[in-house]
Amino acid sequence: MTKNEAIIEKAVASAMGKEVIIREIRGKIVVTDKPEFKERILSDKQKEVTDIMVSANEYAKKVMKYENLRNDAQIRLNVTRERLYTSLVSEYWKKSWGKDGKERKELEKALNRKVKELENNKKLDGNILPESPNP
Repeated sequence: MTKNEAIIEKAVASAMGKEVIIREIRGKIVVTDKPEFKERILSDKQKEVTDIMVSANEYAKKVMKYENLRNDAQIRLNVTRERLYTSLVSEYWKKSWGKDGKERKELEKALNRKVKELENNKKLDGNILPESPNP
């Protein structure tokens, strides 16, 4: 959204007293109320997808937080730094899609063990994470 669009959206929202969305549909600009999903009922598959996406985002954020994990993932996935987050989410999806909750929890535990190991190394080395080996 451009700066001008944001200004227009705020002006229209304050005039209407609601949150609004400005869209372009078939070449025309349309202002609509922001949809509410309070009473939406999700199917089992939608719930599963939502749970996997939440876990995938947590996984990617944890990996991106630590330099060693980030560098190792970047080498493993062979992507640029800009594409790393989406590649990590995609990697998590490939590993966890079609698996039950128990297997997904095991994936999360494995990552948490790596993170705890790095945090322990960080405390021991005076807040400096050990460098990852260059291939």
